[in-house]
Amino acid sequence: MTFSPQRAVLALGVLSALTSISLVFMSFTRGDSATERELQELRAVTHTLHGQLKTAQLALANEKVQAGKEQQQQQQQQPQPQEKLGLRRQERQLQEELDQLERRHKDLANPTQGWVTEHHEDGWVSLRAAAAAPPLPPEPEPQAPEGLPFVHQAHAAPPDDDAPWPPVTAALAAARRAAGRHPTYRLAMVVPWLGEQFPPWFEHFLESCRRSDYLVDWLIFHQNAQLPASPPANVVFVNLGAHGLGIQFGASIARATNQTHNTYALVKMFQLAFQNFAYIVTEYKPTLGVVFAEYLATYSHWSYTDIDLMVGDLPNFLDRAELRDFDIVTYSFGDYERLYMRGQFAAHRNTRKVSSLWMSCDFLNEGLLHELQVKHAQVERAKEAGQQNTRPRFNSAEGCYSAAVTSHPELRIKYATKVLADFTAEKEIFLSRGAARMCAKLRPNHTTTRPWDEDYEQQPRRAAADDGGGRACDPFVAPIQQHAEELPGNQRADGPLIPVALHSNCSRWVDEKYRICADCSEGWGDDWNLFYLNGSWYRQHFVDTHAPGVHEGAFFHFQVWKAAYKRLRYGGHGMERVRPGASFKLMAHGIFPLEPDDASR
Repeated sequence: MTFSPQRAVLALGVLSALTSISLVFMSFTRGDSATERELQELRAVTHTLHGQLKTAQLALANEKVQAGKEQQQQQQQQPQPQEKLGLRRQERQLQEELDQLERRHKDLANPTQGWVTEHHEDGWVSLRAAAAAPPLPPEPEPQAPEGLPFVHQAHAAPPDDDAPWPPVTAALAAARRAAGRHPTYRLAMVVPWLGEQFPPWFEHFLESCRRSDYLVDWLIFHQNAQLPASPPANVVFVNLGAHGLGIQFGASIARATNQTHNTYALVKMFQLAFQNFAYIVTEYKPTLGVVFAEYLATYSHWSYTDIDLMVGDLPNFLDRAELRDFDIVTYSFGDYERLYMRGQFAAHRNTRKVSSLWMSCDFLNEGLLHELQVKHAQVERAKEAGQQNTRPRFNSAEGCYSAAVTSHPELRIKYATKVLADFTAEKEIFLSRGAARMCAKLRPNHTTTRPWDEDYEQQPRRAAADDGGGRACDPFVAPIQQHAEELPGNQRADGPLIPVALHSNCSRWVDEKYRICADCSEGWGDDWNLFYLNGSWYRQHFVDTHAPGVHEGAFFHFQVWKAAYKRLRYGGHGMERVRPGASFKLMAHGIFPLEPDDASR
């Protein structure tokens, strides 16, 4: 195989173009209020360039190694080809642009009074307070759920595999408080998005994220997608440029699994996969903590997620014990007997060990390149046979990965019931006061506004003490609690932990060897959470603390309804435009605004 610098020239040329586009994007007019967001965008671009530069260099090195034997047979002391000189010039130019971005980080940070910029060896740029601040009170020791002693090995200097996220300094905690955010914990919801456009309901999704700014950010990685004009402050878009997700996945996984010799091949296969069958990106959800590790450095937790959902008041659902005492917490809609990691929410403690649990699945590790090649071959054979839109085989995180995490008895995992879903819920779901709500006793009609009025205005007022004699369901009832540093959550334990037996007769879409099912043949009833603690399984009854007359969820997942939503146009009937702070309701045939006077009731 002869050395082909043209391939590397093309790669570096694309990267240089991406850099220029990113710089132009960052150079738009900014004010003081935009400094933090611009820092985030610049930081994201910087780390993307690091990864792209390393990938290009690895690809070039691989080409050189493969061509080495032939070069040795050629004439010695041959003049340096002009193409190689051009490559090196482009590589230097890319490095200079990277250095320029880091200098811009410093320029942006300097006007921030009371803060000092710190440049780390890996290229990360952070801020620290210039003046000393009082220390934070110590975080309480992890506690076991009621009924089980907690085995905790304290260590002043944890090993690398178990090292937590960077400690929260008193200054950073104070800055977060001043910004109206939780001082200690921060969760990143990671979404790799393929496609130029987002779905019609995307603006409603963004609006539903706004309320969770106290505790949660969404990091959406895309490839030159058309972005909304005014996203909430806690939704960050990171443009990786054309084919950038393939580079990010291929290079990151190659490094993490000691397959740097396959970097070029993995990058190319990911790029082909994402181009030809984009849905396959969900197969790699478990790897996101490693693939985007550079962007997650300041977060205590990360989770993969989807955007075919509406977000409820998430900080009122994530309780402090879940973030403090568990390695992974996943939320379901009530099918608690199916013990798998849910694709909409699986919060991982941000440590190297927890983020790398997926490496136990061969198709994500040493078998990754072969798996990608098989998928590509399946699609090509189908095209040759005249078959269109063929989907290659798919390995769901609900299979191998869900089993892999429970092969570690030292891990602590919680399976909580906190989600609403369109195949179990009522016919109307409300997004009001920043919460996802369902009137469980509502006899559904199918009007497009004020659906509860005709059902309840005429019915006799109830005299029960629990609702004070008022209406049985009011979607705009005030929440029972505000965001607080204690993070009390929405559930209260009701009874001891009870051991649970397992079987494999559930989740039939998953390979039987990966199925984990709780034996509830005796009839448990509703409202149970499941736990994996010290290598054993338990269940515990809970009591919800929702506002009177409504049932709330951390999310509302519309897995079925989205088929109708995809046929609608944002701004048209059934998908009217949404205003910041507005309330709206979801039905099977569309999403409809609620009248402004209702939102203030």
